[in-house]
Amino acid sequence: MSVVAMTIAVEGSPAQERSAASRRTRFIRPALGLIVPVTLALAWEIIVRLGWSSGRLAPPPSVIFCAWIPLFILWLGIFEASKVTLIAVGVFFPVYLGLMGAIQSVDRKLVEVGRAFRLSDFEMVRRILLPRSCRPM
Repeated sequence: MSVVAMTIAVEGSPAQERSAASRRTRFIRPALGLIVPVTLALAWEIIVRLGWSSGRLAPPPSVIFCAWIPLFILWLGIFEASKVTLIAVGVFFPVYLGLMGAIQSVDRKLVEVGRAFRLSDFEMVRRILLPRSCRPM
C-alpha cells in the first residue's frame, strides 16, 4: 500500500467528509431554530419573575401558554395546516377525557373475566374495554 493510499484511508474520502458535514448541519439548524425562541422565552420569564418588568403589558410565557391560535398562525401560517392542528388540539382533550371516563365505567366483572382468560393488555383493550366503552349504556 502506498503512502498516498494510506493517507486517504486514514483521513477518509471527500464524500464521507461531506456526508458527515451534511449530517451535522441537518441537526444543527433545527437546534438553532429551537435555541433562539426558547432562550428569548426564558429571558422574558426571568425578567418578569425578578420584577424588572411588571408583566402587565407583556405577560410572561407561563401566563400565556394556553394562547394556541397566535402560535399556530406563526408556526404554520394562515393556511389549512394551522386550522387542522388547532382543531386537533381543541378536540383531543375532550375526546381523551370522554374515552377515559367510558373506560373507567366498564363493569369490573368484565375486566375480571378478561383476566381469568389471561388476556394480554392489548387483547383486554381490544376485546373488552373499547367495545364496551363505545356502546351506549
